[in-house]
Amino acid sequence: AYKANVPVAFDVNYRSLLWTKQEAASILLPFIENAHILFCKRDDVDNLLKKTNTVEDALSLLKEHSAAKYIVMSD
Repeated sequence: AYKANVPVAFDVNYRSLLWTKQEAASILLPFIENAHILFCKRDDVDNLLKKTNTVEDALSLLKEHSAAKYIVMSD
């Protein structure tokens, strides 16, 4: 998709029963960084990046870690 210049959407969707936060972060962060459209729950930001105090802080953190043109975050 990247080579064909097709926008890539990624839904973080972290599941604590499948892996630890550290394992998930090491695998998911490259996808977060390279997505054009990013879907992420606020809890996933807190679990994979760092604990945030507000929705605005969580969105700012996602913007720092992603080049996504569009970020959709549920709270």
